[in-house]
Amino acid sequence: MIVVYVHGNGNKVRADLLKRQWDQALFGRDVGEGSRMAYWAPLLHPAPLPDPEFDEIERLAPEETEAAPTPAAPGALAAYARAMTFTAEALVDAEPVAAGTDGADGAVMPEVLWLPRAARIRIFEQVVRVTVKDVHAYFFRGFGDALRDVLRQTISDIDEAFVLVAHSLGSIIAYDVLRDANGQGVDVPLLVTLGSPLGVREVQDLITNPLRVPAGVGAWMNASDLRDIVALDHTVRDDYSPPDRITDLLVNNASANHHGIREYLAADAVRRRILQTLSPPESVPLESVAAAVDEAALNDEYGHLLANLRPVLRYDTRERYFAATVEGFVENQFADGPMLGYASRLLRGDGSLIATADDDLRVEFLARDRYADGSPADEDDVLDAGPEPVADARRLRERARHVDAVYARVAPRRDGGVWLQWWLFYFQSAKRIPGVRGAEGLLGAGLHQGDWELVQVGIPAGRLADPEPVPDVAVLAAHGYAHKIAWDEVDLEPGGGWAVYVGRDSHASFPKPGRWRGKKRGPFSFDVLEDIADGGGESRRPPVQVIRAGEPAWVGWPGRWGATKPAPLIGGGSPRGPWRQRPWRDPDGFAAAAQPWTKHHVPALELLETTAAALAPVPAVTVGRSGADWTITIAMAPGTEHDWAGVLTLVAGGVQGPVVRAYDVTLTGVAPSTGEGG
Repeated sequence: MIVVYVHGNGNKVRADLLKRQWDQALFGRDVGEGSRMAYWAPLLHPAPLPDPEFDEIERLAPEETEAAPTPAAPGALAAYARAMTFTAEALVDAEPVAAGTDGADGAVMPEVLWLPRAARIRIFEQVVRVTVKDVHAYFFRGFGDALRDVLRQTISDIDEAFVLVAHSLGSIIAYDVLRDANGQGVDVPLLVTLGSPLGVREVQDLITNPLRVPAGVGAWMNASDLRDIVALDHTVRDDYSPPDRITDLLVNNASANHHGIREYLAADAVRRRILQTLSPPESVPLESVAAAVDEAALNDEYGHLLANLRPVLRYDTRERYFAATVEGFVENQFADGPMLGYASRLLRGDGSLIATADDDLRVEFLARDRYADGSPADEDDVLDAGPEPVADARRLRERARHVDAVYARVAPRRDGGVWLQWWLFYFQSAKRIPGVRGAEGLLGAGLHQGDWELVQVGIPAGRLADPEPVPDVAVLAAHGYAHKIAWDEVDLEPGGGWAVYVGRDSHASFPKPGRWRGKKRGPFSFDVLEDIADGGGESRRPPVQVIRAGEPAWVGWPGRWGATKPAPLIGGGSPRGPWRQRPWRDPDGFAAAAQPWTKHHVPALELLETTAAALAPVPAVTVGRSGADWTITIAMAPGTEHDWAGVLTLVAGGVQGPVVRAYDVTLTGVAPSTGEGG
């Protein structure tokens, strides 16, 4: 079975490059004859975009058109154009769309990509302009038949079932072609429409009616982002029949206009459904469909570079968590103290227990499809390592168990070179808003159990034959985005390796020490979520453990590494493993989307001024007694409470044994206590 693509609005790069780009986003590699592209762009655009651009609709409009009005639309599309413009204006101001923040399935509108207001205005003007122009050409300028013929010719010689994936205007073309075919010679187990306007009334009035799932289509999945102004109506299930063959899905499209095809194809739910249709569980494993290339061969040839060029992790002076092995998290147990013991638990999404570390839960228990006991693995499953991540991380580090690890792989680079990726795992991301202990809800932004981080370097094809190949770029992940830095700008370590400065508590990776401005999330901007990475703490260069798709088995596990749920508007929550993340599938796209490292870095002079002002005096502790009542007062200088907030544990001798109390000193006032006496 193969996949057929139908691209959407706007001019594109040449056909072969466009198909490879879609392949890379969906499969992580060029699948060759395993996919086809219905390439209709030349009918409306005489010359393709120059390499290596991707898509006209994802570019900023030229500066001189910033204030230009949207071209007038014909009466049949005027309401659609006005609605797109209105929604775009709301998004520029980071306001929810008129329907509110709740999606059709209860999902919450994900984070808004930070860009200057003027840039966002230009981006959305470009979307409206290109969409109206191409949709108008399809319906009113006589191009409809020609565009449909491109798809008909693309599928004319396919004598097997195929998956049809269509984006934007391409979804209209796909729908009309499949409806016209009326099932004759067409076997489409899955139709996928992405960022589609097929739910918009003005479009429905112009396509093939009555509205129904085309004959020959087994199932229809329609995916969109709530902020995608092309897909104004995000549901088709309530308009087309029979509804039981249609699934409407809301996903997070983090492209600048929330309409980009790469982000739609890389969305986990979209990608998983397509791959499952192409490769049923009882046939070829997903890894063979989606594997980037023969990673074993890549590692055989270039694996030595993973150790030679591995980074040196320079931690902040106040860091409490350090890169650890996954075994420490999966197999965590504690039963050494006076309080109740606990162990890591593997749970279903509904909270039911699968396995515990004090029984048969080991890292070898995890797998992609079925656990070691034969029970099915599910993407809603979670690993909960227990209630005391700070103590556990410190305890394991002191005992020299399950610490200092980096998981590495070699991935192909689009220019024929390679990417070297190093994945780091931490017990906890402890970045939080001061004064907030819990990770549930909006104020828990950045605080979650389990934390995967990534840095990668690229080596161009022309340097691979050198005795000691030198990279040309490094890309470092930070809070859902990334920074890139030329290799001749990185800090090289005297003893070998290059410096990665780890953000305090958040573990975001940075190429230089200092303060890093936070990224705007949703309609809010929190200065407290900025990062400090002074590099003055421990310096470690962990040994390399090589991983690749499905090896070891835990790499393909679909669940979440931690039990923290995403926060409203902000998102976040415990992460999925490396193989389930976009940079694994598309390291080139990850690098292309990275921002220059100077964008968020605070200059040295400003850093010195803010650091000097932020030095927190040591709190004054006073112990008093009145009869049998003891009082402990901790006086903190104003504005420094968040530097000392946490849990105060007291152990005192009692008549019947030790008394252990834990006091929450996160907030001011009388601290509530928990614990037990003896």
